[in-house]
Amino acid sequence: MSAAVSLAYVATMQEHGIPVTFAYISTRTTSTTRRPPTGPAAGLRAAARELRRGVRGLLTRLAHDGITQSNTLFVFTVDEGDHFVGVAPSPSTCDGGSGNYCSYPAPGDAGTGLGEINVNVDLLLSSEQPALASNFVMGNRTNPSAPLDFTVHGDDAPTFYLSRVVAGDAGQATGQLPQTDTFTRQFEQAAATFTEVNPYTGNTDNLLYQMADQAGMQALHMYEPFDTARNPTFVYFANDNYYLTDYPRAPAPTAPFRPTPGNTATTRASSARPGSASSAPAWSARPTGRIRRSGPITPTCARRCSPSSA
Repeated sequence: MSAAVSLAYVATMQEHGIPVTFAYISTRTTSTTRRPPTGPAAGLRAAARELRRGVRGLLTRLAHDGITQSNTLFVFTVDEGDHFVGVAPSPSTCDGGSGNYCSYPAPGDAGTGLGEINVNVDLLLSSEQPALASNFVMGNRTNPSAPLDFTVHGDDAPTFYLSRVVAGDAGQATGQLPQTDTFTRQFEQAAATFTEVNPYTGNTDNLLYQMADQAGMQALHMYEPFDTARNPTFVYFANDNYYLTDYPRAPAPTAPFRPTPGNTATTRASSARPGSASSAPAWSARPTGRIRRSGPITPTCARRCSPSSA
């Protein structure tokens, strides 16, 4: 959502007496008119101008209502700390302006030179941890008679839900696995060792940044005590160049692989490789375990954003 539209909602709410208001503005790296991913320089000048106009419009409108920086705190803060994922632009002197556009050449035989790296966890677990994977059904039905299953809420900081789907011989009930279950701990330890070949650099990257089990989630105020069935088994804060998911489904790998960039869905379904570059977006969100920065509008910023500085 553009700054002009989003902040217009904020102004309307303030004018109707709502004292604390929140709004979301699409990032300067997200086009509101086109879908293909863009690099760091492409369109940023125009997007920055659009953002400034939106903020000026908000401050001007609210000033007429007597709502100013002297009696109201305005805070702009990052949501997910997006950062660019891809190769260096060409030419190196490009700035995205007219006549000096940037391109992002695909490395080697890759299909694209920019885009977050998507990883299919089903395939990754089957490839790197086959013994453990044999205990889980998994979405691609690799082991249809297995006693356990898991699902992933795809994200840069995905949540994992581990469950027992077949009652155990020792009286284990079906349902979510406890955080102290042997298979839970084995799965967490295995996930901590996940690696992926970066299709842009050729380097083997460790996927884990940080992890939180349910005890950790309680410490982070991420745990729901009144509806515990909604809580994930653990949260996986991943390397912030990667997006982990268990969708779309793909057949289990049958041979060693090296991820190849290209259309994510096609690559997964045809080659059964767990990792591939995505055609969109080019900007990946940082794990929610990272530090967030807030930025209140200071008097200096207020002067720069005021109508007189347009």
